[in-house]
Formats: sequence, structure tokens, C-alpha cells
Amino acid sequence: MTSRVKETRYTGACGDGVLLVLRMSLSRALNNVILSRSCSRCGSQRQNPGTWFRSIRQYTCAECGGIEVVTYDEKLKLFAKAQLMRLPSE
Repeated sequence: MTSRVKETRYTGACGDGVLLVLRMSLSRALNNVILSRSCSRCGSQRQNPGTWFRSIRQYTCAECGGIEVVTYDEKLKLFAKAQLMRLPSE
């Protein structure tokens, strides 16, 4: 099985003005890591393991009942952010 790899740009976790370009896939190393995503309607946080985010296409927000669609690009950004948070700080 080949994994889909895409270049993803993420600005943030490493400080102001720092732009990191990552070659990122939906890493199995994050399968058991709790990831968090905000509802686009009400802002409530949905927290689930990486395996859950890897496998879903959409979910229903527990707070507002809205259907949240999670695209592959959004998943890449979510996983990239989680990977950056795991990097050792200098």
C-alpha cells in the first residue's frame, strides 16, 4: 500500500514568522495521539485519536448538530500540526 504524501505548509507552533514546509502523510505514528479540531460553525473542540481522524470524512458536532466535513488537506494540516507539537524544543 502506498501512502499519499503531499507538501503541506503550516505556520505557527515554531514561532512568529516561521514557515515550515513539511512532506507529510497521515502518519501512523500519530494513531494513538489525541488530535483536536474546531467546529467551523460553533467553535467547539472535537478530540479523538489520530486513527479516528484518518478514517472519517465527516462527523456531527455534538454541540450544534452541524455536519463537519474533513477534507484530506485538512487532515494533512491537522497531522502536521500534531507532528510539530511533538518536536523537541530547542
